[in-house]
Amino acid sequence: MKKLLNSFSLPATIGVIAICSLFSLNANAKYIPNESSLIKVCKAIQTNNAAKLRVAVKRSGYSYRDLAEGLMCNGQTVVEYAMSHGAIENANLMAKLSHTKLPQLVAQTTK
Repeated sequence: MKKLLNSFSLPATIGVIAICSLFSLNANAKYIPNESSLIKVCKAIQTNNAAKLRVAVKRSGYSYRDLAEGLMCNGQTVVEYAMSHGAIENANLMAKLSHTKLPQLVAQTTK
């Protein structure tokens, strides 16, 4: 009888541990944008196409403010990058949706 109980407890214990670990992995899972999604944002910025930019930003998982403050495209801020490619519409859009005044952003590009 004791041998029978021991044979059931080991597989049951392993099964419970495996199931619990699967649930804990899923509970801690978080989407982290990869580099390719941020490259797509940079490519969309230079096109001066607001629709492409909106889609790229949405797919990146970051807010416009986060991108305006932290994303660098070829060593330039997103606004500098947009302006250097003549994408004034996207520079204005980034300013508007990141809740930043465009003159502040333009002043950053002239430094």
